[in-house]
Amino acid sequence: MKVEFVKECRNKQLGDYFYRNGELVFQILQSTDMNTLLVLVHEIVEFLLITKKGLSIEAVDKWDKEHEEIDAEPGSLPGCPYRYEHAFAESIERLVLAQMEKDFTEYENELMGSYGS
Repeated sequence: MKVEFVKECRNKQLGDYFYRNGELVFQILQSTDMNTLLVLVHEIVEFLLITKKGLSIEAVDKWDKEHEEIDAEPGSLPGCPYRYEHAFAESIERLVLAQMEKDFTEYENELMGSYGS
């Protein structure tokens, strides 16, 4: 398993997971240390849950690719095959943020400010 901190993810999102040459790779947009770690937590939780569900990364990628032009997280869209898993992972992010006494909207704004910079 490998974690890559990048300026842009291959899927144009804040985080991603995929296999490269048989190795599981988590690709995370660079932001502040805490924000970057929270995105990593989200991706790990989502990956664990889609794996348990029996959903392939290829199915997730296919959905994301088909919905990349929509101005929303593909995982939160109705009909998304991993919508529950995405929402659960976001809930974990929100719980950690609450313990850190940080606002979710502020967190999202910081992440979006990091995108492409």
